[in-house]
Amino acid sequence: MLNLLRKFSQPNIERWEAQNLIKRLTNELLKQFFKDRHEASNSETTLIPILRAGLPMWVEANDYFKTHESSFISCFRIKGTSDVFINWLSQPKLERREVILLDTVLATGKTIFEVCKKINNPNKVSSLDVIACYTSPRAIDFLMTSDYLRNMYIGVISTSVDNAGFLVPLTNGDSGDKCFGETTNRN
Repeated sequence: MLNLLRKFSQPNIERWEAQNLIKRLTNELLKQFFKDRHEASNSETTLIPILRAGLPMWVEANDYFKTHESSFISCFRIKGTSDVFINWLSQPKLERREVILLDTVLATGKTIFEVCKKINNPNKVSSLDVIACYTSPRAIDFLMTSDYLRNMYIGVISTSVDNAGFLVPLTNGDSGDKCFGETTNRN
């Protein structure tokens, strides 16, 4: 998986190639997810990609979850603050469902933590898992202290997070921008 991330981190990667690399990383992570899942769940599944870069992960996950619902979240945290902005683009019922969050990069874990808190407050879902392609040790430590998560499936663990809140080694750009082009609507 490290080789896939190295290719993704190239500064001038084509959009289609960035999307395909994220899908390949997701495929490997989903294989591990199903290997660890010894028994079938009685709960229905909801897949929730964190947009924009989580969209290729969702495309790949659709091949693994034949019957599921999907919800789409756009969220961000302004670096240096604790303010997390979550915009549900669609919000299905989550009660007693197995929820799987799909995100490409977790630097500090604070944004995905706020999403987990919002989804599972007060204990709505039967289980909540996170699948992420690239994550810092800091995010893993922070999220594993949470009572919200059942498991995390991580592709590559970074060395650290720099003072600006970016993973080291760097991915050379925003994952969503690498997959879909730069957005003009950044807050």
